[in-house]
This record gives sequence, structure tokens and C-alpha cells, in this order.
Amino acid sequence: MAPRVWVRMELFEHFALPFAPRCLAQLTSASICAVVGALHALELPPAPALGSVARPIPSPRYEAWQQIATEVLQWKELECRSFWLVLTTAHRHIRVPSEDGEAYDASALADEDYYTKESIPLFKLVIYLYLHLEKPSKAKPKTAFSAVWHHDEGTPPPSPRTTPNSPGPASPHTIGLKDRSEAETQYLHFVRDHLDTLIVLLFDVQRDGNVFADILLRPEQLDVLGFLLAGGDSFVQQRYYLSTIYPKWVNGSQYTSKLAKWLKKYLTLNDVLYPPIGFALPPSMHFQLHGSFDLMNGSDMDDSEGAIHLQRPLVLSNVAKSTVIKRADEMTPRSDVTIFACHDAFVYILGPRATHVSIVACANCKIVLVPNHGVLSIDRCESVKVTGVAALLRVHNCLDSTFNVFTPRRGLFSGDNRGLLVGPYNCSYPMLAHHLSASEFAFVPHTAGMWDKFLNLASPEDAHEKDAIVLQSPSQFIDVCIPVKMELSTLASTSKAPPLALPPPFEAVVQQLHANVESLRVLLAQDDLESAGKRALEQAVQAKFKEWLTSSGHAREVLDLVQLEKARAHSM
Repeated sequence: MAPRVWVRMELFEHFALPFAPRCLAQLTSASICAVVGALHALELPPAPALGSVARPIPSPRYEAWQQIATEVLQWKELECRSFWLVLTTAHRHIRVPSEDGEAYDASALADEDYYTKESIPLFKLVIYLYLHLEKPSKAKPKTAFSAVWHHDEGTPPPSPRTTPNSPGPASPHTIGLKDRSEAETQYLHFVRDHLDTLIVLLFDVQRDGNVFADILLRPEQLDVLGFLLAGGDSFVQQRYYLSTIYPKWVNGSQYTSKLAKWLKKYLTLNDVLYPPIGFALPPSMHFQLHGSFDLMNGSDMDDSEGAIHLQRPLVLSNVAKSTVIKRADEMTPRSDVTIFACHDAFVYILGPRATHVSIVACANCKIVLVPNHGVLSIDRCESVKVTGVAALLRVHNCLDSTFNVFTPRRGLFSGDNRGLLVGPYNCSYPMLAHHLSASEFAFVPHTAGMWDKFLNLASPEDAHEKDAIVLQSPSQFIDVCIPVKMELSTLASTSKAPPLALPPPFEAVVQQLHANVESLRVLLAQDDLESAGKRALEQAVQAKFKEWLTSSGHAREVLDLVQLEKARAHSM
């Protein structure tokens, strides 16, 4: 069987930054060469096994990186900080074999610590920086690559490609949103076309101008490309050491030209880990993608041949006017989650070991996520309410939405966002501590996270929008409940203090609401209240509750939950 080599598409889909044209204009192969040269000139600690390419940039060197990026690339402080913040996240989530012994205690990292205490291997910085050379083809119209909210309400938006269940054309997520397969094909061609240059930047440290030597590489040097590429005998079985998929090592080394030629020959799309998603797909494809995942025991377990068993992602696509609950026993560990083109839906993802979560082109949805230790990306959504816990929150081109997300890092907003409300995490439940542990989520316990601090990469023409991103006030805060039973583990049942704290003003609001409900219960239980008065009060409460169910749309959710519970009981 021929080996499979694929690009880690999460680098493009979750980590690549939509820099302004001013930044991208200064980003060329020549300028990246200058950046690499300046970084190599730093007095970095030696790394004999891999040479200078694997030497880490010490924590005090963020200022040096900022200085180099400012002088060579003409980047501003916001762009330098955004780049570093996302790169540190990618560094912790995509590891290569040489980093196995590195100690990491995230329980001591908060806010500025990611700039003063984090160290990044030089090869990761070079690869991540080079990926931003990928630009949309000039042959395509602008709307084919970047949808934004139309400033002129009198101008009709371009006609999008839609399916019968997709939201109306007034939403920007239906304007020129490329199918995933189209975007990933573009990324694949970019990597294939630039792989030779990238290898030279990484390993030919002694190059003179534009003269590049065909140097010899050892297997452990090729393994650092595992930050960008993965390979194995199948699309769900990845070799732990990237170098082991190459069969033609000669005396423990090989020339870069032959390695690059072989990698490009077998480089292909991995439609299993990154299934096709898009408005142009027929409705049947959406149905097949809905809930497509493998129930396998365990994941990321090395076998005797050094292979890692990967999991297919969970994809919810085109869910409309219904409630979807994915419990922990219905999900595989360390799988990605994609929620695409859903509208008027309630979605609960209750598997605590998801990696990255994407919410794309959704409208009028309430989405609750238990902790995932990767990136939560929300792209081109309208009127959604998202509750979650993630290592990094990224929001792009969203409208009139509320995000109550706990993150240990500052959130990153980009594109044209309008009417966004950002608040602290609002879903404390008995299994939360257990789920945080099971997901291996790195955070500072008993804190509220960085919900009230964020970086905004909005373009200058979008930055003038007033109140585009607003922090939630305590009076706007609403606690969210997960409407399913969860079996409490011993660890969860004995935990007292909540692992994720609310800011004191928000905690006071929640306590006051609980006190109001409790006082009403006490009033109904009083013996001195006449039976007629009790019935009148009960009827008033019930009438108000029914009115709220109808006006809020939760009446349909209650009916859906009843049917889901009946179906689950019948299946068991």
C-alpha cells in the first residue's frame, strides 16, 4: 500500500491569521529569509541533535521577535502579539518527537505570561510565518474568499450558493463561502509549490544569498516537518515519526531535493480527517456527514510500530429547527467537531475530550460545549449563543451573537464583527471538574479566565463600527443549564469549589436569582397561605413560565428533549 502524506489543515483553518493587506504586502519569501537570518543571529542555546533550527527562542526574546517583525515586516504591536499568541497555542497542540521531554505547567500561565514565559522552537515560528504567504488567487473575485457584512443596506448582496435549508441570502456566511475541499485544495497546492523553499529556510543555515545547497538531512531533522505534515499507512493511522514513512534513507541521511520530491509525490488531501463541507454539496451529503464518526476505544495510542490511531471528526451539518445532543459515550476522544450551516437549533456537545471545534455559517442557534483543549473557531455566524471552554477563542465575521467562553488566553477577533456580546463562562454543572481533567485542559484553577480581554484584528474600514464587541454586564448574564442527566464520578461528587470562577458581580447576580426562586418556593410552601391563594399563585407562575417558553423558543426544545429521552430509553 502506498504511503499517505497530508497537510495538517488545522494550521490553516484554526491557526492562520487574516492579516490586513498592509501586513501581507510586506510578507514575501525574501522578507521571511531576512527574518530567519535575524533570528539565527540571536545568541540562542544550542541543540546538538537538530542543529540551530530546533533551538528555542528564550522567553525574554518575544521583544526581539517583535523588534525583528517591526523592522523587517513593518508589523505593528497588535499584529506581533496576535501572531505570538496563536503560535504559542499551536506549539502546545502540535508536538514533534524532539519535544517529548519538555515540561509544561500551564496552571501558572495567565495573560502576559504567554509573552514573557513561553518559548517557541525556531522551526515552528518559521513554518507558521511562511504559511501566511498563502493568498487568494487573483483570478477569483474578492467575494469568493472573504465575506463581510454589507455597509450599504440599499445594495443587494451577491447571490450565494445555497441549499433549501440554508439561511437566507442576507447573511454573509452565504456569500462566497468556499467549500472546504476547494479551500484545502488551495492549501495543498501552496504547500506542494513551496515545500522546497521552506525546507531550505529551515535547514540551509549557511546559504549565501540566493545560492542554495542540496544538503543532507537526518531522519530526526525531517521529523520537525511533522509540525506541518503528517503521514502514515492510511488516513486514520499516522506514523509518530514522520521520517519513518520515507523508505530510501542512505546511511541514515538523504538529500533535501530527493526528500522534497518524494513528499510532494505522495502529498494528498485527507478527506477522512477533514471531510468536505460546503453549501455547494448536495443535501444528501449533508445528511451523510451528520454525526459521521467512529466509535473506537481510545485514541492517540501508539502501537508496536509507532503508529497513532486518529479519529474521524464529528460533523453536524444543516441541522434545522431541532435539538441535537451528543453525549460523551457517543463521541470518540480527541476528535474535532464541526457544526456547519445549522439554523434555529439547540446543540449540546457533551464529550469532554474534543480537540478543535468549528462553528461555521450558523444562524439563530444555541450551542453548549463542554471543555475542549483546542481552538474554538466561530466563523460567519448570526444570532448565535455559544457557551464553551477552549484553549483559544477565535471569532470572524459574526453578527448579533453572544459568547460566554472560558479561555486562559485572550480571545482573537477578526474581520467585520458587529453587535457581539462577550461574557464569562455561564454553565457550571456537577461534572465540570471531571470534564476539565478528562480533556487535559490547561488553565489556572478558580479563575474567570481572559473573557474580558481580547485582541481585535479588524481592518481599518471595519474598526470604526461602534460597539462591535461589547463586554457583557452582570444584568445581561444568564446561567445556562445542561438539560440531561450525567452520572457523577467520585471525583466530581466530592469537588466543592467550582473550578471556573465567576467574577464577583456576576456571582452576585446568580446568587440573587437563586434566592428569588427559593423565596418563591418558600412562599408556596407556607401553611398560612390560603389554598385559593396558593392555586392563584401557582397558576400565575405556570402562565408566566409557558409565556416564556413560547417567546424564547424553548417550547420546541422541551418537546425535542422529551422525544430524545424516549428514544434513548428505548434504545437502551
